[in-house]
Amino acid sequence: MKRLISLFLALTMLLLPCMVSAEGKVHLDAVYEGRSVEAGDQFMVEIKKAESEISFLTFRVNGEFDADMAELIAPVYTNESLGVLTNLFDNEVGTFTFEGYDQTIRGTKEDVVCSLLFKAKKSGEFNLKLLEDCMLGKADENAFHELEVSGATVAIVDDSDGESVSIIEDTKPLTPFDDMLGYDWAEKAVGVMATLGITEDIADTSFYPGQNITRGEFVTMLVRICKQKKNAASVPFGDVTEDSYQYEEVMTAKVLGVAKGDENGNFRPDEAITRQDVCTLVYRMMLKMNKVNPEIKTEDYFEGFVDTDSIAPYATEPVAGLIRAKILKGDDTKSIRPEDNMTRAEAAVILNSLAEFNILVSRG
Repeated sequence: MKRLISLFLALTMLLLPCMVSAEGKVHLDAVYEGRSVEAGDQFMVEIKKAESEISFLTFRVNGEFDADMAELIAPVYTNESLGVLTNLFDNEVGTFTFEGYDQTIRGTKEDVVCSLLFKAKKSGEFNLKLLEDCMLGKADENAFHELEVSGATVAIVDDSDGESVSIIEDTKPLTPFDDMLGYDWAEKAVGVMATLGITEDIADTSFYPGQNITRGEFVTMLVRICKQKKNAASVPFGDVTEDSYQYEEVMTAKVLGVAKGDENGNFRPDEAITRQDVCTLVYRMMLKMNKVNPEIKTEDYFEGFVDTDSIAPYATEPVAGLIRAKILKGDDTKSIRPEDNMTRAEAAVILNSLAEFNILVSRG
């Protein structure tokens, strides 16, 4: 169960005092290298938790800084197990948002969540603060601890049910679902989707990995994993009602030009979606996010696959694009199976590969 986390942390250039350890609590802190900055200097701000024995699965670091004093050059992630889904900062207004997850789905124990590299524009005192919706996700279930503000520290405390923070063990399953037996190849990907809340309203205690995923379910997960801002279409699809949990995501995909519907203005959200249509939707989203170069020679990427002649003309470039990005790999027989319906487990793997590709592009 997903819990929203709220916090507020005001920071100055003075090194924050050592925090008193409290059993069962996790602290977030920001540590500066110096008390003041000189024009032209580069300096690092570390966003960290104080207790290394406490693990977390997901994180969001969201804050403001003094844009007149310094510019943010880049976030630095020293923990290679962290996957970063959102990597945004604006030096004009002085804001940043970074969020992601532990790709091992075991719960990272690293102290530093991320470091921010700044360059001073002028000499003086630099200020930074974390904003309300920062969070650390619990490593023992799909939930977040509430945050408690105490002076200059932020502590994660036991939730209202009295649950305590615990470290995930290797013997625990990678997903909260009870029907992943026989789907080892998809377990990590499904675990990522569940941990990040991508499967909310789509799966509860069971994921039904072998069941065909519908067009509405896939677009909903695609928009969520790519962290697209919700938009309302001026002319919505006629068969996606406002009371549907899929409505905002499907309408957002329509506004982006990712979901285009049929000649009757319908999206057919409850129909199973083919593998080539999945590739088409993912590829359009990649183009919208400037994550791929559209100039593709399809023949360069179809070599070795046995059934590329059965790919519909509209899907040849998207399929080639996903092969090039290593998001689509084909099956054991080197078949794409473009006209086959895609299962829910296969969709989770595709979306997890898309997330990892976006991370690589952002870091590159």
